[in-house]
Amino acid sequence: MPIKYEVIGGGGDFPSGEDVLRGIVRGMNRLTKSQQAEMQKYPPQRPGNPYIRTGTLLRSWSSETTRQGNRVIGEIGSNRNIAPYNTRVQGFDSQRALWAEGAGWPGADDLGDNVQRLLLPTIQFAINEVYRKDGL
Repeated sequence: MPIKYEVIGGGGDFPSGEDVLRGIVRGMNRLTKSQQAEMQKYPPQRPGNPYIRTGTLLRSWSSETTRQGNRVIGEIGSNRNIAPYNTRVQGFDSQRALWAEGAGWPGADDLGDNVQRLLLPTIQFAINEVYRKDGL
């Protein structure tokens, strides 16, 4: 989903497009890191479950923000090479084992919903930060 912004003002100095893009990168980076942290949260273990958690699923999550020209791309994902079972626990609803949803694990659908809900306010906040820094 492309983000478009337009600055309309009557005179005065405005931050450069480059400054605004750097602000968007900072905002996107905050968003991807915060959502990675949400996916890394383990729900309470069910009473009587003898499985000993190793933290492997937590370590499988990563995030990255990159910029390609005027495009800012945020990626959040779980590495199957680290946790081959990741989709059974935290994949999309169609991939998950039934026990995983009932156990309170956040899934990829939850991640998508959160990013969709938070993306525009995060970018707006980041752009506002650039303007406040410049005293506008």
